[in-house]
Amino acid sequence: MTETIEHLTDCVAFGTPQQKAAAAAQLLSGSYLLMLEERTDRLALAKCA
Repeated sequence: MTETIEHLTDCVAFGTPQQKAAAAAQLLSGSYLLMLEERTDRLALAKCA
């Protein structure tokens, strides 16, 4: 799942306008952003511990 999210965020950051739109739509349509946020929070907590 991490690879999928990384790929989609790379597309949003560096892709063509069509790739950016498709990747953003996919990120927004699913629970990808929530999963990314939860993972980021867990990593931040692990660094603090």
